[in-house]
Amino acid sequence: MRMTVGSIGVLGTVGLLSAEGVVSPRPPVVRALLGALAAHASEPVPSAHLMNTIWEQDLPANPKGALHLTVHRLRRWLEEQAGGSIALVTGVSGYRLDLHEGTTDLIEFRALTSAPGGAEDDLHRALALWRGRPFENVPEDRVDSELVETLLAERQAVVRRYARSAMDGGRLEAAESLLWTACRADPMDEEAHALLIEVLSGMGQLASALSVYDRIRRRLSAELGISPGSRLTLAHQRVLKEPALTADPDRGPRPSALTGRGQALRSLADDLCHARVVTLTGPPGVGKSALALAAATTAAVRLECDVTTVDLETQALTGVDLEARQLAGVDLEAGQLAGVLPAGRGRHILVIDGYGGRVAEVKAAIQPLIACSPELVVLGTGSRVLGMPGETTRTLGPLSAAEAENLLISRAAAFLPSVFHAPENRHWLSSLLAHTGGLPSAIEIAASLLRTLTPDNLAAALARDARMLLDGGDATGVTLAERIRHAHSALEEREALLLTRLAGLPEEFGLAEAETLCACATLTESQVVRGLIGLVDQSLVQPVDHSYGRRYRILPPIRRFVADLCEDARERESVGLRVW
Repeated sequence: MRMTVGSIGVLGTVGLLSAEGVVSPRPPVVRALLGALAAHASEPVPSAHLMNTIWEQDLPANPKGALHLTVHRLRRWLEEQAGGSIALVTGVSGYRLDLHEGTTDLIEFRALTSAPGGAEDDLHRALALWRGRPFENVPEDRVDSELVETLLAERQAVVRRYARSAMDGGRLEAAESLLWTACRADPMDEEAHALLIEVLSGMGQLASALSVYDRIRRRLSAELGISPGSRLTLAHQRVLKEPALTADPDRGPRPSALTGRGQALRSLADDLCHARVVTLTGPPGVGKSALALAAATTAAVRLECDVTTVDLETQALTGVDLEARQLAGVDLEAGQLAGVLPAGRGRHILVIDGYGGRVAEVKAAIQPLIACSPELVVLGTGSRVLGMPGETTRTLGPLSAAEAENLLISRAAAFLPSVFHAPENRHWLSSLLAHTGGLPSAIEIAASLLRTLTPDNLAAALARDARMLLDGGDATGVTLAERIRHAHSALEEREALLLTRLAGLPEEFGLAEAETLCACATLTESQVVRGLIGLVDQSLVQPVDHSYGRRYRILPPIRRFVADLCEDARERESVGLRVW
């Protein structure tokens, strides 16, 4: 929602709002004063409060004189930019802004959300006013940090209200997107996590719901030393009692909850119903964990059994009967894995998620379990296959262009409805998606950034620096860079060197180009071929088949990660890296 000239924004960058954008004072201290006054609307703000906020503990030698000078500079700036529609008034109680007919985005936000029930349209309009973190362009040491936390808590409460409204209306996918956003914004928000658990359970994603509970339970224990509250505990208990694992064989996660993965979900669930060991491989951030949990839950419905998940990346155990037997860590030993499975188990699905390069350890751990448990099914996700007898393998690739577009639009629609249906925004869609490489994790991060940036601004920002996709994470707090690093750490030294050199080739390259351009003193042409095979096996290089032959490519987020490893100029020179 764009506001008229004369309105002031603090829910993002501080400045005057207009249809053309935000205009902010250039000096940081003047921006800080404008933000401090606008946060209190037309109320007078005492001089002492302004001085303490703007200069905190680093007060100038003459704080009153410094404040008077800053007031003078802001008053002159307002006259130039607002043409008298906003005035800075001096009174006996301090300073205040006279907005005349104008307003602030904070006033508008609170007006739209003040009604206890709140129409859904009003909540949507209120959230659309947020352009980023409050006072985003003001240095942290010149902002009232308590006020920032208060405003963020207010926004979080509105997101929860909006999500509940979507749930009540049966729009679970919209609620799911909102709640993932809320959980990322505040990893300790028990109410948001409880709602997310309820939504995932309602969508049939019971394993994911249990995983969300386990992660916040561990986070609360490790960081605050407390146990989940009653609201979160009740949501968890409802999932444990959910009959979806033992009823209606056609029920399961809706394919739409995994955009573009409907066929992959059905195929993987079928594999689990007919094989003893199944592995799912694919590049980091492609959604292996989400698909594995959904497929395991779907297969468990058909087999009428339970699921236990061991997440080796986050050292987490989840399952329908594990609350009393949580372990502090997960060691890949058959004895301990057997200990996390239900006693006297019959048919059961064990998901070992994120084993990375620990192939030998996983094989050694699960072989005796398979031998002594005839009805146990194991599903593993990692960078390469396990290579066990009778193993069924599946590779999960990036989303197609159409699927990636659908995912980005559906996720962005939670807070920017119809954003890409506007003709002026369609141009930026392909530009945004090009940076993601079709990786769902990167697409989700790009969608979350659209809460702050317009499509054209985000496309321009990514063109300058695509690291913001790598730095984004999910509700677990794991960033895309950390997922890529987990896969990269499993590489042998020559494979890592080859990946670095391949990242300097054009977007697509052939085998002959790789042999010719990547061979060096420490890599012969035959070693380049063997290394390329290994990188493809570990999903860090993607084969691309054309009518004229096979080519290869490195997905943009992985290419960016490799470039970051070689940021130092001398290291670039030593490996001959060029970032295209």
